[in-house]
Amino acid sequence: MRLLKSVHLSSQLIKHGKNPNTPVALIENGTSETQRVFTTVLKDLADTVEQNNIASPTLIVIGEVAALAEDLAWFHPDIATNKKESAILKTA
Repeated sequence: MRLLKSVHLSSQLIKHGKNPNTPVALIENGTSETQRVFTTVLKDLADTVEQNNIASPTLIVIGEVAALAEDLAWFHPDIATNKKESAILKTA
């Protein structure tokens, strides 16, 4: 099941003053072998979920710290050393 409330979440945050270009990171299946990380911006959250078929369990991080996803890729240390293609998928 995809993250059905992502449309509501992003629209309500924007409606109440959050910048539509606020960074967002989505961490699906965190700390498991099937972990996927996506970065986007708040206004594109629902589209990112839909286009990538992101499902629960997924942690959604909203705010400037989400822009640091690639720099803080502690779960995949080889990303930081460029030994393989990044597991962090930028969508915005």
